[in-house]
Amino acid sequence: MFLSIGIESPKHDDEAYGIAVPALCIGDYGCFGAADESANIAECAQDAIDGILLAMAEDEFDIDGIVDLGALEYQKMRTTRIVIAG
Repeated sequence: MFLSIGIESPKHDDEAYGIAVPALCIGDYGCFGAADESANIAECAQDAIDGILLAMAEDEFDIDGIVDLGALEYQKMRTTRIVIAG
């Protein structure tokens, strides 16, 4: 299974790299992690993925039905703003 991974660079020295796996953010599930150094991003992402897939399997979630839309689609979603008029 290939999964797109979003990475947010820290803005300050005391912050970590934020990691998100959008394809695994389904329903009540979310797949997020953090890495203190860029060299640890892949390892931390793998740990987050393993953890959420294990939880999904324990809940008998249809893991085979997970679809990754691709990095470009997730980037579009990230930049889309929703405005609610009141």
